[in-house]
Amino acid sequence: EDCCQEWNEKLNEWLGKHCERKFKPEYYKAYSRLSNDTRVEYNNIMDQIRAIRAKCKDKDGHFRFD
Repeated sequence: EDCCQEWNEKLNEWLGKHCERKFKPEYYKAYSRLSNDTRVEYNNIMDQIRAIRAKCKDKDGHFRFD
């Protein structure tokens, strides 16, 4: 597992230098240190959040919570 975390850190370092990214570098650094099990659960939760948000958009793409 340590090799995966090291690989993720090196990947994020490269991406940070060569790509425009959505979040601050600290986010990617913290994410790369998560265990694989934690990362899977995090991604499951984010998928659920995206599904809820998709249901809350109207035909114009605006969020409606009523």
